[in-house]
Amino acid sequence: MRVRFVLFIGLSLFIKGFLSAQSIALLSPINGSSYMLPENINIEAQLNEVEFASPTYLHITNTLTGYRKLKLGNNPTTLYGSTVDVIASGNTTMEITLMDFGGNCDWNNIQIRPNGEGTLGIKKYITDLNSINSHWVKINIPLSDFSSTIDFTALQLIEIPYSTGAGPFDIGIAEIKFSGGNTPFLYWGEGKSDNIHDGHSTTGGIVATTIAGNFPTIYFDHVEFLINDSVIGTSYYPPYAITINDADTGYLTVKSILVLSDSSRVESPGVIIHVSQPELGVLSAEWVTPTNNQVIYQEDMVTVRADIEGSNPLSLPFLNINNTNTGYRKLKIGNNPSTLYSPLINALEGGNQYLEITMRCPNNIPDWNLIELRPMSLGRLNLAPYIHDTLTNDWFTVTIPINDFDTSQIQFDQIAYLEFPYSLDAGQFQIDIQSIKFTGGTTPFLFFGEEKIDNKTDGTGLNGAMTATIITQPISFEEINEVTFQINDTTVGNDYFPPYQYNWIKPRLGEYTCKAIVKTSRKRTLVSGPIPFSIQTPPPPPSSLKPIITQPDTGSVSYEPAIVNIKTDILNQIPQGPDHLRVVNNLLTGSAKVRIGYSTTTVYGSKYDVTANGNDTLELRVLDVNGNANWPQIQLKPNGEGNLNLESYQSSAKKDNHGYYIIRIPLSAFSATIDFTNIQYIDFPCCNGAGAFDLQVASVTFIGGTSPFEWFGATKNNNYCESSSSKMSFKFVKATTDFIIPNKVFFYADNRLLTCDSVAPFEYSSTSYFEGIHYIKVKCLDNLGLIAWSDSVRIVIKKEIPQDAFIVTLNLASSPVKVDLRKAPLRYNKTFAYSLTQDDTYKDGYTHLFKLFNGGTISETGETFKGLFYTDGTGNDIQFSAGVSWISLDESMNDFHLSSNFYLIYSDMKTLLANRWDIFNHSLQHMANGEFDHDYQIKANTEYVKQKFGIRMRSFVLPAGDMEYIPYVWTNGYTAIFANNSKFSGWPNGFDVANKPNLTEFKMYKRFINTDQYDSLMLDSYIDNLAKWSVEGKHYWYQDFIHRASGNTGNTIWFLMRDYLKYVGRTYGKDGLDNIWMAPGQTVFDYLQIRDSAQLSMTMENNTLRIVIDAESLPDSIPVYTMSLLLKSDALISSASMNANGTVTYNNDPIEKLINLEWKNPKYKTNIGIDPVETKESRCFVYPNPTSDICRLYISDLTKSKVSHYSLSDINGAIISEGTTYNLNDQLIEFKQLKDLTSGFYFLRVLFNDGFSESIKIIKL
Repeated sequence: MRVRFVLFIGLSLFIKGFLSAQSIALLSPINGSSYMLPENINIEAQLNEVEFASPTYLHITNTLTGYRKLKLGNNPTTLYGSTVDVIASGNTTMEITLMDFGGNCDWNNIQIRPNGEGTLGIKKYITDLNSINSHWVKINIPLSDFSSTIDFTALQLIEIPYSTGAGPFDIGIAEIKFSGGNTPFLYWGEGKSDNIHDGHSTTGGIVATTIAGNFPTIYFDHVEFLINDSVIGTSYYPPYAITINDADTGYLTVKSILVLSDSSRVESPGVIIHVSQPELGVLSAEWVTPTNNQVIYQEDMVTVRADIEGSNPLSLPFLNINNTNTGYRKLKIGNNPSTLYSPLINALEGGNQYLEITMRCPNNIPDWNLIELRPMSLGRLNLAPYIHDTLTNDWFTVTIPINDFDTSQIQFDQIAYLEFPYSLDAGQFQIDIQSIKFTGGTTPFLFFGEEKIDNKTDGTGLNGAMTATIITQPISFEEINEVTFQINDTTVGNDYFPPYQYNWIKPRLGEYTCKAIVKTSRKRTLVSGPIPFSIQTPPPPPSSLKPIITQPDTGSVSYEPAIVNIKTDILNQIPQGPDHLRVVNNLLTGSAKVRIGYSTTTVYGSKYDVTANGNDTLELRVLDVNGNANWPQIQLKPNGEGNLNLESYQSSAKKDNHGYYIIRIPLSAFSATIDFTNIQYIDFPCCNGAGAFDLQVASVTFIGGTSPFEWFGATKNNNYCESSSSKMSFKFVKATTDFIIPNKVFFYADNRLLTCDSVAPFEYSSTSYFEGIHYIKVKCLDNLGLIAWSDSVRIVIKKEIPQDAFIVTLNLASSPVKVDLRKAPLRYNKTFAYSLTQDDTYKDGYTHLFKLFNGGTISETGETFKGLFYTDGTGNDIQFSAGVSWISLDESMNDFHLSSNFYLIYSDMKTLLANRWDIFNHSLQHMANGEFDHDYQIKANTEYVKQKFGIRMRSFVLPAGDMEYIPYVWTNGYTAIFANNSKFSGWPNGFDVANKPNLTEFKMYKRFINTDQYDSLMLDSYIDNLAKWSVEGKHYWYQDFIHRASGNTGNTIWFLMRDYLKYVGRTYGKDGLDNIWMAPGQTVFDYLQIRDSAQLSMTMENNTLRIVIDAESLPDSIPVYTMSLLLKSDALISSASMNANGTVTYNNDPIEKLINLEWKNPKYKTNIGIDPVETKESRCFVYPNPTSDICRLYISDLTKSKVSHYSLSDINGAIISEGTTYNLNDQLIEFKQLKDLTSGFYFLRVLFNDGFSESIKIIKL
């Protein structure tokens, strides 16, 4: 049966008897009208005496809120009886015909659930939302969009509509059909409307009623619209109208035809209109790059771009983003239309290497230094380096290599949303985004823009958030449809939207011409004249050596009579030695590799049996040029397989006479999946978050048999290689002949030659500086006679030392010949640092760990310990110490530290603090991973701990790893975050802190020790590795944490921790190598901050050496400063002192003397540890505080003066309660109002009639 669905007006349709006087007439356009393209031409018809049909439909109403659903079976008698196979003939699509009678259905919260499964929303399939309340609309849902758990071969029922809080609605369903195969399956509709359902609610729920259809003998089918007798459009629903903005020019005849159900046709009278078009502009193309005969130096990507004039670009919709507030703000842009966080898509499919964003700034250019892009809320990529010379209201494209992101955190093959723009307090701005694409591969991925503008965002503007609005633009008369780029007459790419450009990936050297072919919507074509250009190798610098001045720092200040030590480092040296493959990695985060083939032309050449003749070992000869390679994060992968780290093999390797490590790895140590009889290439080095390094690979050889197989080396060095990142470069170097080393280094001050040094280390010490500004630089002459200059370093010499400077005075036993001073990488000049934290304030941190560290008896076990110590290098023992992640209140806002046998009480924590332990903010109540006020949890715990201990905590430990805390941690002034997160610094094996790590918004990994994963041997091996890696200038820091320390079961067994820490103490503490610094994470972080920021200078008079520490260079937030200095001097230290509240200890080591400093920061407002907080006279006391009910104000002494006024206010200063009676005599005032107030901070101010006043903070729980 052939069914026509037409408009159903109201809840019932009046069907007239058949009349034979049907007619149709045009309401518009009016005869004789004129139009100028692309002006809209509206064509509308009016019907007279026409009968209409109405379909059978299911009328569904709901009057309640909450979750509601209608179950619609296929069987007439039971919902849960027989099943039907709706895809037996190959059907692939579900078709549903709908109407919204009430016009207010919240389609965002309407789902369809076949067999009651899945959560598929309907809205995104409704293509005509504006009309669904006036006529029937058919939607098509691919069955593949439903949950894979739904069995369409056994369909029992369909839950439709399924309301997830949509509220009241009034809708109709005229048909549900499965199509796409040979035989469509009608589930419900005309001819199959006897289906059972449960829509019989009598309490206001979903009610469903079948309304029978009505079909007259002859009825309306549709209206056709014609221009010059050619059909240009069709309409099935009133108003019967179409709009066009493109037509032939000249005089045109417009008609409409009424088509009836029996195919008979009724024609309207025609009207004549006149259509004209605007004059077209002169089409032209101007090349932006390349310009005529331009020389372009070879890069990974060259952009070819042309500006097109004389026609308009395609009228694309764009996303208008408006930020009207200051502070930290961000917009999340999803890829999916309905949710931000799923599904995860692979943006790198096809080999995409770049992220391209086309945008403009319609009003003003924002400060791009304060705008970041954070895919999946990860990483911190700043936009400024990628944006150049942008103008207001001009579209421009930003191209960002994927490898510039922190790919150790961000997985672009599993991405759902981007945070962009992320404003770091950039202020007010507007940005229009036209498109976001991933490009560079065979299949570019359009994330947003062009035909994909249905993306979900959180740009609601609520609570000061950014707004994000799709803006559509009017269509122009003529638009640029396509710009084709040709290089040497070969098409290389097309672009459809401005700016018109093509990114040429890895162009080869050579001479080229390029053309642009422009095609418009008016069928005009322009071919630009050919532009000649060339791709050439960049010219080499005069010398590849790069001298840098490492000391003094630019801008450093010294004081007369100043000692200025100039130290240099000569980078890019190629020492004389074996020929080698030099690999320089400048990728600070993320992964990269060099693939070494055996073939001379490709890495994917023939495969070789490297085990022939019995070879069973792979031997590497490799030089760590700068001595800073992070070997635990460097891997070697034959055929790209496995994940073998080199650290354990490198650490035991010997060196040859050129300093190359001879690393031998048994083939049995590699992954069993690697077939060494079919090796095609070797990936080495593989950087797995290793940071920057410079390696020289002399040979890769398989040995152990009768005939070694040299993959790369002295006799086989023409291998073809590839790098996966532009930031990891490689070059074959003939170091036997092409070595480059410094021959002489010349030192200059104010362009005056001071001296020349020809022996490394290249350095010079001088006292010949007077008051004023001086410029220091060095010139390096290499062995080839080429010259390289360093950048100038500006130093300032002043006459008088500032009064607030910290001065260490060393009285020397004799006048020194030479004095050299440096800061120790770690405190007490230890080799490595280790930090331990106990999370959640369990009591056994005090009863067990503290007794183990400081000595004492554990009452629970009866064990007695002497303590665990290391020395400060100057004859003093320092006990091991740890940190506590502090929670103040339980879920019910009770303070469980007042009295507890399970948690630390306040006296326990004060004892720990007095013994060098630290306290970290772990949130007020350990709330995590839910909807709550993260900011309040941080603030309240900060204030609570400050009140209890007089300490302002500065490090935060994420509860349960909840990443939502992070932005609030920084806005609350915290400087470090510690958590068990593999994306943080230090994962998985700690990290080298010797060379000024980035400490801004510092996030560090800490390992969770639990019995299920670790035994004593595993724990011992971790600490052994730290010590083993901390050599040759490397100094590692690692963190662990536990929950419970005691007991024989649970996540940490006592004897496991006890034996592990005792091993640490006897191996690396005072009784062992004495090279560990065992201190809490905050203590280590503080030292690094001070070490990397402190500016030092020296003055010398007679035998007195003064070390001046610039107070302004030190962080104000640290309460106690610590610093260890290393002094090279041939004179002994007789005595040492400091002009600050602290201590100085030292030794007289003949090679390098150690000086330990510790002093209080005079600017710090709150004292550390158990030192009392500065207080003034107090006459008032509030109890209880914190309180969950009422509180009472006690006046301690009314003999001095009477209370004249008191007030209770909230955090915004609004008065809640006050008393104005003078000479109040009561010593107790109750505040019952607190009981009904929300939790938070309140302030009580009391004024006495002698002028004395006191303010007290009250915490309402």
